[in-house]
Amino acid sequence: MSHPLNIQQAESKVYQLSVAKALGLRIPNTIISNDAQEVRDFYKSTPQGIVAKPLRLGYFDYGDRQTSVYTNQVNWPDLADDISIKVAPVIYQELIQKQYDIRVTVVGDQVFAAAIDSQINPTAMIDWRKSDADNLPHHRHKLPPEIEQACINLLVKLGLQYGAIDFALTPDDEYVFLEINPNGQWAWIEDKLQLPISEAIATWLFSNAL
Repeated sequence: MSHPLNIQQAESKVYQLSVAKALGLRIPNTIISNDAQEVRDFYKSTPQGIVAKPLRLGYFDYGDRQTSVYTNQVNWPDLADDISIKVAPVIYQELIQKQYDIRVTVVGDQVFAAAIDSQINPTAMIDWRKSDADNLPHHRHKLPPEIEQACINLLVKLGLQYGAIDFALTPDDEYVFLEINPNGQWAWIEDKLQLPISEAIATWLFSNAL
């Protein structure tokens, strides 16, 4: 649905965060670094805790096996080894307390939102993808109008026609932008909640057929 070059650019988590912030969405306090002292200073200045995530792609294919790197909480002992921190830049962010994870699937100007009750399962609390997502309760979710419009604006700014956006909904009902996947999965949400995402995609493709 989207131009491949726009997809490639939008996959940059750094670019995503900058565009989301410019559009008025809250993003977590963030540093991108492989400087051990800078990372330790960030940890000390963030009493709510920090997480780490890959700078770009978190999927590795070794031929005979495949593995993913998810978002993980970072504890002080994890920062003891300068060499391991210096290997590569990593995205470090403040740990956001959640009521729910919110997955927003945008097709053109249609927005479909689902709340994932990730906080009932310890393995899903930081990153729900680490758990058996099929067994987490899902609910249809009504976004505030300004957040829904910001999601549409985000796709326009990124030059995308489709995107799967992840938010954390805090205990204070604040939406915190985490990331957007320009080719994110959606079928399981449609199956669980009967959201007409495939119909929206088919309609868009038919309407934009050459």
